[in-house]
Amino acid sequence: MQSHPQPTDAVAYYARVSQPTQKLEQQWTIVSPWLAEQGITIPTALQFCDKGYRRHEASTRPAFQRLLAIAAEGRLDWVVIASFDRWGCADVDDFFYYRRELKNAGVRLWSVQDLLELTSVDDRDFSIVIGKAQASSQSMKNHAGHILRKMIDMALNGWHASAQHPYGTDLLCCRLSDRQPIFRVHLLDNTRKKQVWKIIDCQSGKETITTKMPPRDKDTTGYRLAPSIDTARIEAVKLIYDCYCQGLSIGAIADYVESLGYTFFGRHFTANVIVTILENPTYTGYLVWGKYQHGQYKVLGKGGKIIDTPPKKKTDLARPQRPIEECVTSREQIFEPIITSEQFDMSQKILHEKSVGRQHKRDPRIHYLNGLVCCPDCGAAMVSSWGTKRNGTRQHYFVCGRYAHSRSKLCRANSVATDLLDMAAEQVLSRVKAKLSDLATIDTSNLKNSLTSELRKNNSVVAGFLSDLIKALQEKNSKVLYTGKTKKVNGVKVHVLKDSLDYDDLVSEYERLYADGGSEKQARIVEIDAELHKLGDLLETLTSPTLAKRWQEKIDLLENEKTLLASQSDNLANQFRQQVRLAGDLVTRLVDLEQVEKSLLWKTFLQKVIPIMDVKILTMTL
Repeated sequence: MQSHPQPTDAVAYYARVSQPTQKLEQQWTIVSPWLAEQGITIPTALQFCDKGYRRHEASTRPAFQRLLAIAAEGRLDWVVIASFDRWGCADVDDFFYYRRELKNAGVRLWSVQDLLELTSVDDRDFSIVIGKAQASSQSMKNHAGHILRKMIDMALNGWHASAQHPYGTDLLCCRLSDRQPIFRVHLLDNTRKKQVWKIIDCQSGKETITTKMPPRDKDTTGYRLAPSIDTARIEAVKLIYDCYCQGLSIGAIADYVESLGYTFFGRHFTANVIVTILENPTYTGYLVWGKYQHGQYKVLGKGGKIIDTPPKKKTDLARPQRPIEECVTSREQIFEPIITSEQFDMSQKILHEKSVGRQHKRDPRIHYLNGLVCCPDCGAAMVSSWGTKRNGTRQHYFVCGRYAHSRSKLCRANSVATDLLDMAAEQVLSRVKAKLSDLATIDTSNLKNSLTSELRKNNSVVAGFLSDLIKALQEKNSKVLYTGKTKKVNGVKVHVLKDSLDYDDLVSEYERLYADGGSEKQARIVEIDAELHKLGDLLETLTSPTLAKRWQEKIDLLENEKTLLASQSDNLANQFRQQVRLAGDLVTRLVDLEQVEKSLLWKTFLQKVIPIMDVKILTMTL
């Protein structure tokens, strides 16, 4: 057996980077000399690249999944990667799962940097490779710890870490050496469509209106919080705390503050906005950092300690806020407090007693359509609620979230009972099962024979999947479709189609007639590859950050164009195989559905559900 790929083998190439700013060309510079040395040429259609996907996201990487699909079809002998860690797996078990997928398809995996065939490596060599991958992960953990320590040190010294700042405050860009302010950043508008800032020079007093944050030297300057120059915002914050401590409800405070003409960065004051302001300890004059726990490798623990990221469970759907005492607080007050510490403590006590919270992510445990149901009037997500019927029974329903949060100012009280949603959902699922019932019996392990058998039975579902393929053959007047006889339809002579079609004949005829159909796209892909190599070499020699950013944007545009052309150049026969494979997977997921499984299934069908109001029987359409 060959120990490494040969020029006569069908070879594919795969590359992956975790961040969009990282360069895929660096992996190609490792692989291309080795390929040239071996005399191997990999066509552009068999080069797969994923950008911005981490090692544990193998199931969602589009290029990786396309590579596995082609391998499963038996069109490959080898897959070449730069190094083991670029293949990308969450752990050893994950690697062995995809290794088994390749071996079942008769495909072998070759790592150029490790000079190993990873699909048949012995335990000793595999331990060495795993050690290298773990060393790479440890390096990232060390880097994450360094970044986290830097963030903690910044927070202790009162330096703000992002461009976002609390309502009622501004950002002051100061020198790190003496904390002298250079310019002030005042956010004027923060609507969904735009962000507008006013930049004030602290020495000349010159004001500039811009839609982009001003540039600064991150090595010598930093941001600090200061009370806003808009005194109305400070008054609004004080009023919110005064009213809440006196017993007013959050909704009443939102109505009252808005009636006085206050706005939240150009938006309405809603219940969520009021809660956000009440939960922010910055108004006491101290900078607090680390209210939300996040991080892939390291996170902030109790007492300011840095700990490894705990393993995430599938049920961890929300990102809870950490207690204030567990966060990092600046050593000294960074500005004159807007509210007293007594007011803040009292507001936190009331919030805790009333259990006021916000749902950051949809939770299918509430209902499998939670977060997918949308208001038919305004399009906002409908939120879960409970009510009591006249007969005294409790009723769970969804109501317009914009209506609930704005207290009827932005929409009307559209609501729908979950019983009606369940009935409509079951109707849709039953229709889907009926459409896919024919595909459920297809043996995907022997696709050609089983599809040929289904086509001879005039299976309407399978023929529907082949409609694009047949249409393409009709455009070429392919003889494989016709009996050789003609008939007149409305006075026009037309060819008579065959009653049953053979799968092998269709695919072979299509590939013969459209062998050069994607030649223009392939030629353009070759041109893009040449441009990317030139731009990659140019970036290595640039010292100007501005020019480097400009050429990096050009590289990103070319890579997006290449990805689009590669997807378009894939022929219809391969698309048909992929459609049937996905349909078979879907059929297996329609068996014995539970509550959370239903939620995942609905997420694959549609982005949102719009209920029909004012009817007794609710229906849905896909």
